Amino acid sequence: MAVFHPDFTQEQWDRADRAYQVLSIFAALLRYRGGCERDDRTNPRHGLDRVLELLDLTVRDSRWMGGRGSELLRFREAVAAL
Repeated sequence: MAVFHPDFTQEQWDRADRAYQVLSIFAALLRYRGGCERDDRTNPRHGLDRVLELLDLTVRDSRWMGGRGSELLRFREAVAAL
């Protein structure tokens, strides 16, 4: 999988507010959906890879351990299935 957010190291992502993390994931998902609706000629897989990359960074953040972490993993599985 290509790296679409090279500016985000795990340490920087861990310092970000959890609300920012979630909103970034959903913004990437909306960009993917918008590209699909416009019949964008770029590779639609790239949009999903961006979402997966942000989800992976978020799941590795220790603040998400417990119940919310498992919800994020289920959401990641659903996105990966697309």
